[in-house]
Amino acid sequence: MTFVDPTTFPYLVFFVVLGLILGSFGNVLICRVPQHESIRGRSHCPRCKHVLSPWELIPLLSFFALAAKCKNCSKSISWQYPLIEAASGILFGLAFLHEPASPATALILALCIWLLLLMAVIDGRTGYLPDGLNLPFVALGISYAALHPPFDTTGVFLGGGFFLIQWLSSRGRWIGSGDVILGTGIGALLGAWEHVMLFLFLSYITGGIAAGFLLWKGQKKLNSHLSFGPFLSASAVVCALWGQQILDALQSFYLF
Repeated sequence: MTFVDPTTFPYLVFFVVLGLILGSFGNVLICRVPQHESIRGRSHCPRCKHVLSPWELIPLLSFFALAAKCKNCSKSISWQYPLIEAASGILFGLAFLHEPASPATALILALCIWLLLLMAVIDGRTGYLPDGLNLPFVALGISYAALHPPFDTTGVFLGGGFFLIQWLSSRGRWIGSGDVILGTGIGALLGAWEHVMLFLFLSYITGGIAAGFLLWKGQKKLNSHLSFGPFLSASAVVCALWGQQILDALQSFYLF
């Protein structure tokens, strides 16, 4: 990843603004997809159903201008909305900084990590990964890999196969089929087997630490379900943006 130079700064601004806009749409997906609601139609307050006007839908600005309250019913607006918008803007900007020489490639990468963000939130809240987001992610991951020839299929088979074996062995008790699809897409996105192995390592380390903390706090039991999608998604984003730097650092210490 390189710092942007002045000639490409307008592209960076464009990517950040586009990310903010898609972050607003992402909130619609997060709220409606798990409920199997249509994503068509105007956005509205989830409590009073007040249809939002265009000025109430400006990413970040509307939330603070409205003092985090619905204009119609004065109920509090969840902080999820500005946080998802801000995170989407940041991720789009980082994607461009990762691929500054090719805005088209950067856009595909940005969409990939944006979908990972949305799926992490949905899986964390509901415990499932929707195919409506998972399958487009796989397609985008393969598209991104195809733009970095030679297309290394090792990552696809390693990422998808690792979770497929677990799903088949446990008959779906350990992980869901959504994790298999997600792993396939992540494998395509990351490409090289070293990057996929780093992704798996980070996923299970962070997931294990979180599970141990929740057990210690008494918020989970040994037989409790813990959504794994957020850890897979977060680790995939880290590896997609900084995987090579992490591998280089680990190799310098003979750790990987």
